[in-house]
Amino acid sequence: MKKILVSLTLFVVLVIPGSLVFAQSAKTTPAPTPAPTPSKTTTPVLAPAPTWENYIPNEAKKVSGVDVASKRIINILLLVAGAVAVIYLIIGGYQYMTAGGNADTSSSARSTILNALIGLVIIFSAYAIVAFVLKKFIP
Repeated sequence: MKKILVSLTLFVVLVIPGSLVFAQSAKTTPAPTPAPTPSKTTTPVLAPAPTWENYIPNEAKKVSGVDVASKRIINILLLVAGAVAVIYLIIGGYQYMTAGGNADTSSSARSTILNALIGLVIIFSAYAIVAFVLKKFIP
């Protein structure tokens, strides 16, 4: 049982995040444009250096750091709880498939599946409540 739990955990931690990475398309370089001829009347104007604020959407600039951090922490905790519930659902299904007609093992597997499903319902409900509350109190 420990080997199954460890292998499923390693699968979730190592394989699934890698599948969420999307490759970028090959960049094509545009044809070079001829350099403008400098004239004596123009002076070069340097653009201001980009800062990290240029990359933040306008909605995120209105929210303070504590609000953003609390949203992220809650979302991460709910994601981890959901992943654990799905792992237990898979473990219960595996136990049920390998029960081989044994009444004790199949009833234990059924209770594991039922508990995992109840956990998923609780997690989805908690996510809905947290999303509602955060939307009301944090703009």
